[in-house]
Amino acid sequence: MYYAAFNTPLCKMMIAGDETGVSLLQLDIADEPSSSFSIGSNWENNSSFFDEEIHQILDYLRGDRKSFDIVANPHGTAFQHQVWEAVLDIPYGKTTSVGDIAQKLHHPDEVGAVGQAGAKNPIPIIIPCHRVIGTDMCPQGFSLDRRIKERLIELEKGH
Repeated sequence: MYYAAFNTPLCKMMIAGDETGVSLLQLDIADEPSSSFSIGSNWENNSSFFDEEIHQILDYLRGDRKSFDIVANPHGTAFQHQVWEAVLDIPYGKTTSVGDIAQKLHHPDEVGAVGQAGAKNPIPIIIPCHRVIGTDMCPQGFSLDRRIKERLIELEKGH
């Protein structure tokens, strides 16, 4: 597995993956004690491996890109993958509720499970879980800092 840390206008990030795709994107939220990067003992620091992915993320954060052409390989359960696929269908600049995703997946009673799957998204931004809001239409259900989610929503609505 390869990894690379890089700076963005939003925060410092670390991307990890291999030839099968990107499996992790961590955001370093400076005032969150649990935000330090988790690097596996057998991982190799290789920023050139992720040149294109980093370029696309930076373009997105500048408002110059609305979608990613990145091979994603997140690790999770079958249900989590269903939720993440549904999240990928949310258009740029739009939001949807956790309840709407549960309905779309034909699991209307599984709103909590859908929210948990979103919170376990290992590649936020690329799988845009920031576009998922609470059933009460509040910006919740994001595994990272709420301010980051709000900034990403504002970025997309502004373009």
